[in-house]
Parts: sequence; structure tokens; C-alpha cells
Amino acid sequence: MGVVFKCLFQPISGNILYDVQWYIDGMLLNNAKFTRISYSNINDTALLTKHWVNNFTMSFRVSCAVKAYNTTSGVKGEFIESYSFFAGIKPSQLRYLVTEGETVQISLEVTVPFSCPSVLNDAMKASHCRFQFYIWTPGEGQCVNGLTSNGVAFSDNPCGISFGYTDKTASISVTGYIDGMVNFRERKSTLRIASTRNPMDASGIWNGVRIPDITVTVKDKDWYMCCILHVCGDVPRVTVASPLEVAEASSPSALAQKYLQPGPRL
Repeated sequence: MGVVFKCLFQPISGNILYDVQWYIDGMLLNNAKFTRISYSNINDTALLTKHWVNNFTMSFRVSCAVKAYNTTSGVKGEFIESYSFFAGIKPSQLRYLVTEGETVQISLEVTVPFSCPSVLNDAMKASHCRFQFYIWTPGEGQCVNGLTSNGVAFSDNPCGISFGYTDKTASISVTGYIDGMVNFRERKSTLRIASTRNPMDASGIWNGVRIPDITVTVKDKDWYMCCILHVCGDVPRVTVASPLEVAEASSPSALAQKYLQPGPRL
């Protein structure tokens, strides 16, 4: 069974029938328009997988609109649209900053349940109904554990994030790779997440799911040593004078000569 969306609203008293229509990413679905439906049969207006699976990819915004019709007076209302709901998988954030040798958790959140055959018992569901999303970078072109060229390494769950069928969130540890070099510029990695086909997902709604790219910026620890090693020549040594000494100084030039002296040659 695929994902089912229901349009929920409070009924109006009287002899009222309802029109319900559905939108995905702001586009009206002509095959998901329902007219003159009683509130007792409102479940018949649900948006089913078959209404959109051939035209849309998971990770979209879905909304419904409802219009009331009074069968006694013949008065019709206007369509009132719901707030949109994000259906799919999204990163908890799109940008991460990590220092060499440190680790951050990159998390994904799923807002709709994964498919799993109801005939399976709980143990079989836990074993077979897992959904894997692979991580790769456009520069590498494949899933690699320990991406040294762009500054990040996966320390667990190499190359992917795995969801159980009841999971709402999942994460992977990403470490700033220590390359032993002084990098004046921050290194940036673009992580792209792609889904794989799961035999338990008979409708295929998770195939090709759209997930925004994630950027991980790696800061270098070695720049501190770099700054020390590059101090050379006659470097003025500045000492801050006290307010009393400033008042007693005979002139600004005399004060400057007292406190501004050449440093040692390295």
C-alpha cells in the first residue's frame, strides 16, 4: 500500500455536500477532483499514490481545497485551500561547518511512512523493510568511503543513510579529513543523496526521490602553525600605555618612542 493523504476539516451542519480537489507543488491534479461528497464518505476523497506516481517524484508539497454545497438552498461556497504539507525526505540543514578531525552528524527527516507489506510480522518488517539512501559527491561520481580529495570522510554507515520502516529520522557521521597540509582556503564538499530501488516499495514512490544537496565546509587546524612560522623580519612590538603614563608623557612622540620598539629578528 502506498502513501495516502486525507483532507481533514470540520463539517458544516445541515444538508451539505463537499467538493474536494488536490494540488502538488501548486499544480491542480485533474484526476483527483471529487464532487458532491457527503462528509460520511469523505475518506473517498483521499489522494492515493495512483493519482500522482507517474507524474511526480517524492519530496513535494501537497495541499487540498474544499468547497461546501447546501443541497437545501442551493448555495455554493468558495474553495478554501489548506496549508501545504511537505511529503518526502529532507535534510535537517543544508550547510555544515566542521574542523579537521572533528565530526558532525548529518541528519535526514522523513515526513511520510515507508511502504512495508502488512502480511509480514514485525521481525520480518524490521529485517526486510529498510530503505537505503546513498551519499556521493559530483566530483567523485561514485560512493566512496573516506573522501580525501574534498575534505570529508564517513566514519560509519559508509556512503549512506539507512531508514527502518518506522524511522522518522536517520543520520550519518561525517568527519573533517586531516590531510596534514596547511590549507589557506576552506575545503567544501557537496554531498548528493540518491535513493535505491527497494523490493518492498511496490509502487516505486521512493525511486528518484529529490533531496537537496548538502554542503560541508572543512576548516583547517594547521593555519595556526602557519601564522607562527611566517612571522619574520623586524616586527614592531606594541605595549599599551596606562592612562596615567599617557597624561604624564611630555609629547605623543616621546610616548611612542618609549613603547614602540623593534622586535627580535627571527
